[in-house]
Amino acid sequence: MSSPGSIGPPVSFQQAVIKDGLNSTMLFTFLMGVYTNIYIGTLYLYLTRRAAQRSVIVLTITTIYLLSVVQLGLQWYFLVWSFINHGDTKESIFISSLSVPQPLAMASVVVTFVTITLSDGLLIWRCFHVWNRSLSVISLSLFLALAEIALFIASLITQKEVEKQESPPLNKLKIMNGTQAGGYLASFLTTLVTTGLIAYKIYSVSNEDKAARGNFKHILDIFVQSGVIYALALLVTACESLKLLTLVSTNGVTSTQLFGLQSYSSALLGPIAGIAPTGMVARVVLAPAANAHLSTNHHLSGLQFHGNSTRQSESGMRTDTILVMGQENNLNAEGEK
Repeated sequence: MSSPGSIGPPVSFQQAVIKDGLNSTMLFTFLMGVYTNIYIGTLYLYLTRRAAQRSVIVLTITTIYLLSVVQLGLQWYFLVWSFINHGDTKESIFISSLSVPQPLAMASVVVTFVTITLSDGLLIWRCFHVWNRSLSVISLSLFLALAEIALFIASLITQKEVEKQESPPLNKLKIMNGTQAGGYLASFLTTLVTTGLIAYKIYSVSNEDKAARGNFKHILDIFVQSGVIYALALLVTACESLKLLTLVSTNGVTSTQLFGLQSYSSALLGPIAGIAPTGMVARVVLAPAANAHLSTNHHLSGLQFHGNSTRQSESGMRTDTILVMGQENNLNAEGEK
């Protein structure tokens, strides 16, 4: 029941929402601690062990990390807003947790969308170089990424219109949640397709070079594991948005379970969107066995993970190999600055 004189939802509902908001922020903070260690370690490894550093990788993983730090700051401010600025009663905390300042709420959504877009872009960039800079191969990934960006922008525009109205029409809410869910699904498909392309290329090369099959399998595991974890986080968030869309369409009452799913999926997606690509860079750099084998090869193709690619010889002879780390200064690189 609600407190005496209150017209709000039941006390149990308020407690569940407050608890989920607080616990999800704690989870986000814990994951950011893990992410910080991974980021610092990756940056150190990449800058000290790479024969030729790639500014694109360093700049991207740094931008993603800084965006995650901004998101952490916003989440902590939301706690201060609810528990300190409006912490007189349980009901005031509940109401304030659902009515944070609109500019900051919009900023939080923008940070999430940009982080996801950059993570997908880094994965597509790697796929582009793995497939010898073939635009045709990554055309589907690019299309999905562009669709993702368009849906996220449409969601932001609609959200801005909704925030201007005290009682927004039902169709506006449906568009806002529908485009947001579509953006997450497009990102999920982008990650799935791009990871699949990279995995297929590595697998096909490993069949040609049986001596290094174990090394290739290790690299394959790196990309598949990183891609799957990130894709699952996107899928959960997309399902939450679709569920919310269903409730809005039927004028249903949002349940405590949905509030919990919203809170925890956001807390997981933010750090994982940065941990997955950053951890992938670190694990590739730490592949000494593959590097030792590949440094003995005399004919290398452009199947690489760090941006260089060599031209095929005029005779058409070609040996596909994966250059995992180091030795890039021995290649006649086309060069990526």
